[in-house]
Amino acid sequence: MCVLGCLMENHSLRVTKVEREFFLQSQQQGWNFFQQLGTAKRLVKGCVAVILVVLFLGMIFGLHAPGAHAQASSASTAQSTSHTSISLYTGNQFPWPACTWWANQRYHQLHGIYVPWRTQSNAWQWTARAYNFHWRVYRAPGVGWIMDLQPWVQGAYGLGHVGVVERVLSGGYFIASSTSWGRYPTQVTYWRFHVGNGVTFLHQ
Repeated sequence: MCVLGCLMENHSLRVTKVEREFFLQSQQQGWNFFQQLGTAKRLVKGCVAVILVVLFLGMIFGLHAPGAHAQASSASTAQSTSHTSISLYTGNQFPWPACTWWANQRYHQLHGIYVPWRTQSNAWQWTARAYNFHWRVYRAPGVGWIMDLQPWVQGAYGLGHVGVVERVLSGGYFIASSTSWGRYPTQVTYWRFHVGNGVTFLHQ
């Protein structure tokens, strides 16, 4: 009985030792797994952070890259000749075929710049806006300058009229191009005007 009891006790001890070792191995494997999982998570988070930083820097520096400006420029020059496209993409914010649209567009053709005013800028207000933006205002015409007629002056209606001086004649007369004047408001026409009250000329 002692021998059998001792054998059973030894077997019980071996089983307990095996179970303990198995439990410890399982615990170690679980710990290793969670460590690897934590490392993987940190690695993924690090990769995501690096990608976001690269994208952010790319956006910042990409906006100032010469290629971006070249694409924008080529897109502008590739526009159709429709008045809506020109107004939208090249800086002319006035509606076609208003006289303000043509005066702004023609001035840009001749001098490479658009007028800087956008608000309170009906035709009769252009002289005041020119003063506001430190443009020069004259009483005598110059070729390529903007003509500004006040309301009801020389045939202008209640909002005034603007055009661009194309030719200076003798005796105070000059030829100006404009739209929304005469029988063909959607076409560019050329009319003779003269200096006098309510007539100013604007130039940067």
